[in-house]
Amino acid sequence: MAFRSHGTNTLIIVKNNSIIMPFVVTHMLVPMILIDIFRDNILKIKKSKLSNKYILIAGLAGLLPDIDIPLSIFFPTLFAHRTITHTVWVPLTFLFLFSVFHFIRKRNWSMIFLMCFIGTAIHITLDVVTAGSIQLFYPISKTLFAVYLIPAGSVIFVYSAMDAVLLWIWFFRKMVFGKGIEDVI
Repeated sequence: MAFRSHGTNTLIIVKNNSIIMPFVVTHMLVPMILIDIFRDNILKIKKSKLSNKYILIAGLAGLLPDIDIPLSIFFPTLFAHRTITHTVWVPLTFLFLFSVFHFIRKRNWSMIFLMCFIGTAIHITLDVVTAGSIQLFYPISKTLFAVYLIPAGSVIFVYSAMDAVLLWIWFFRKMVFGKGIEDVI
């Protein structure tokens, strides 16, 4: 296994010369886009109730499970990639914290933990459906879960196009249905 950096915003893991992980930006964009669409089209609530700040937090939380990559350099026995940080326990911890802070009526903290739950859950879901296998219940079970949606021969094309397509869809949606591009930035 080797680490390769492609540009300033992309870290991928290469194993046997095949890419087995979505680009880092994808893990940030997908939660942000989904929450933005959910807020504007499903909930139809004002941005003051679910501001772009919270959407950004969800995007940043979408990166959190991959903290095991730099941690594995310093603590290789504790943090192998796709073990403890790629389990259901991470999003469930954030969901528990959301529930606690929601119960004691600390709205800001409860929203932060809800966004962290969503971001980490989407990251793990993306890895399961696009990046190979994940041990969802590690360390209790080492059973691997995977759904191979992208054929092996087209992985590099799909991952390289995914970020551009996601951004284009989001900007197009904002231009057509939103207040314009300034609403995104």
